[in-house]
Amino acid sequence: TPSIIGGNKQVTVNHVYPGADLTLYAFNGSVLKNENNVTVTTYQFDDVIPGSDYYVKQTINGVVSQASNLVTVSSGA
Repeated sequence: TPSIIGGNKQVTVNHVYPGADLTLYAFNGSVLKNENNVTVTTYQFDDVIPGSDYYVKQTINGVVSQASNLVTVSSGA
């Protein structure tokens, strides 16, 4: 299961399994962004709308992980 950190309009994903697909979700379960075949163990989603709670799941060989922790993204202002 990945862990995430919210930042200035970004979400950083740690503990990514190389080759996994990552999906960024809003708190309500809406899919916001996808990244396929991630080859690094830390990945960053950029241009994330500030203020909402987000979580990430990773898919490895068709198996979807549990949801990460929830984070809030800041505006940097």
